Amino acid sequence: MPRENLDNLMGRFKNDDYSMKLCNAIFSAVPGVEPMGFYSTFGDAVRTVVPSSTAEQVDKAYKLTQEEDPQEALWVLDALDTGDKGIAMYTGLKSAFSLFFGSSKTNPNRFESDPQQATDAALKGLGLAYAIAKLFPGTVAEKVAMFNLVPAGKHLLTYYAIMELAVPFTDNVLSGGGHLMQDLMSKYGKESSSKMLTLAGAAGAEQAASVLTQITTQLNELTSKLAQFVGPVTEQVKQHIPGVLGSADKVAGVVATGADLMPVWGLLGSRLVAESCAYRSIR
Repeated sequence: MPRENLDNLMGRFKNDDYSMKLCNAIFSAVPGVEPMGFYSTFGDAVRTVVPSSTAEQVDKAYKLTQEEDPQEALWVLDALDTGDKGIAMYTGLKSAFSLFFGSSKTNPNRFESDPQQATDAALKGLGLAYAIAKLFPGTVAEKVAMFNLVPAGKHLLTYYAIMELAVPFTDNVLSGGGHLMQDLMSKYGKESSSKMLTLAGAAGAEQAASVLTQITTQLNELTSKLAQFVGPVTEQVKQHIPGVLGSADKVAGVVATGADLMPVWGLLGSRLVAESCAYRSIR
């Protein structure tokens, strides 16, 4: 598996990037979600988890990022943004912007009308689960518990639940009786699991499936809760993201070229890797 450089990936982002603006718009519209302060260095990431960290602690945490598991998690999370690495198809933001800025006021049952969107969401769920498996030690339950303690974990889980699930699949969330993830994986998990198997091997795919099973109830509950904030999130995004991105055709054109318009998974993923290693260094 290729390696990503955590410092380089974190350094790509600026406070006024569209990715940061999008995240801030989303999180400001959801009650109970803490603001996501900007940082672009590993030391600042460590201080987000350990405010009084010493240089020695930062160095210890950084050494953890060089291990195989965090490197693999980083590559997968970054690759979930676009199709040029052969993992995802960038349909999440395309669909979201079509809904945010399109003329339709209804959200169709996209499980049936947009199977690519659903397959992509299932794959991203497995990718997130894979990263949790790789970044945290212990049993599956212990891994998930630690993931939920890290600020970047909360932000990434919220982003996935609202932008990849609640926004494109509102009707499915509302009519699914609290079983969105089971329905999603039942209908579209086979292809996603096959991609994860190719990417991570049998052991990695099995780990991802185990973690996804562990967080399924949490995701169901979170997505059901967040579905009621799709309207406020939409309004915040419209206010914070420039109108040039308000055309579904323009967004689709960027998707077609595989360009990184808003690499949110790279942004939030790099933060998760950095903060998880910071958390592990003080345990």
